[in-house]
Amino acid sequence: MDKQKLLKEDGAFCILPWIHMHAWPDGRALPCCIADSDQPFGNLKENSIEQVWNSDKYKELRKAMLEGKKLDTCKRCYELESSTWIWTLRKNSNEWFGDKHFDLVEKTQPDGSLTEMRMAYMDVRFSNICNMKCRSCGPELSSLHAQEHGELYGKHEIANMLKNNGSPVVNIAKENNYWENLQKYLPDVEEVYWAGGEPLITNEHYKILDSWIDSGKTDVRLRYTTNFSNMRYKSKSIYSYWEQFDDVQVSASLDANGTRAEFMRHGTDWQQIEQNRIEMLERVPHVHFEITPTISLYNVWNFPDFHMDWVERGLVDIDKCRLNVLTGPDFMRIDYIPEEYKRELRAKYIDYKKWAYEKCKDENQVREVLGHIDSVLQFMNMGEYNQEKLNQFFQKNHTLDVHRKEDFWAVFPELGWLREHIT
Repeated sequence: MDKQKLLKEDGAFCILPWIHMHAWPDGRALPCCIADSDQPFGNLKENSIEQVWNSDKYKELRKAMLEGKKLDTCKRCYELESSTWIWTLRKNSNEWFGDKHFDLVEKTQPDGSLTEMRMAYMDVRFSNICNMKCRSCGPELSSLHAQEHGELYGKHEIANMLKNNGSPVVNIAKENNYWENLQKYLPDVEEVYWAGGEPLITNEHYKILDSWIDSGKTDVRLRYTTNFSNMRYKSKSIYSYWEQFDDVQVSASLDANGTRAEFMRHGTDWQQIEQNRIEMLERVPHVHFEITPTISLYNVWNFPDFHMDWVERGLVDIDKCRLNVLTGPDFMRIDYIPEEYKRELRAKYIDYKKWAYEKCKDENQVREVLGHIDSVLQFMNMGEYNQEKLNQFFQKNHTLDVHRKEDFWAVFPELGWLREHIT
């Protein structure tokens, strides 16, 4: 078994199926957070962690990766790697965990099973509880979305997935002894990724941090994706926790600024977001901070303006911006827009790149920052005009606008061209 080839050269292999199991609030288990959620590898409401670990799908994925085969469940990383410069979760995981835990790969049985589970990387979405209902999210990962879905279409199926009496909040920790089952794996964790729902208002997040602090295990690398809206939970301040861990990285899901941010992520108070960032700089300056915008049809035009504003004001370093290009829901993708609008965007992003080049301090920053910007353009150029998708985008927006009493056209005047492509 050629370790170097698998970790560095093979385009299919990822270490995560050997060191990780991703869990959703409704019990779905997946090999990672960006695997196809419509193809779960088991359900933790019905099976233990150990049973899912050697499910048929887990075994099939391990075997395929060892044979250099790309399965659809991992298509997001493969698609991004083939069309952009984005450093994907697959590549990042191989770099951080591959060498240390390759012994597990070598212990793989011929059928793809493993007798040992070592959760070096943990990412459990305990609950869908969230104080926002973002336009690119849904009921499975937002309790406010689940509630709204009931108001618009009738009770969402997630309300029946767990024994929650139709509540919009679901929590895997309360099912099938999952919380108790998970405890045995906490000592193995080297890095934990907290996301949601909204992790900073999730009870289990604080319980696990408390247990690690009590046991002296403060060398765990803490990684967050948060809507950055609320830095306190009950009597707890997240800053007091981050002060006790050496390696903390916070990725703020901020796609735009001002009224656009408040529209895209309903529940956002933009003034509070900026105040949180200022306070964070004062309280925990050692914490790595970056913004992780999801580039979609909503914000592809405005995002450069937001990024430039925060860099100029010292709220984020120019290279602390990890762009994610939205691939689904597919009607929000930027590669389906008409060519004349793509030309306008290319011109704007050329100016954006000129600004970024002048702001970068060295060639490493230039490569990283301009590479991310180029990735947006590369993805946009990949697809062709699709009027059906634009119609769907309009219909989805219109339904939510009526229900929420919002006005898409007033907030995004730069997207007025859409009216010409709606049938």
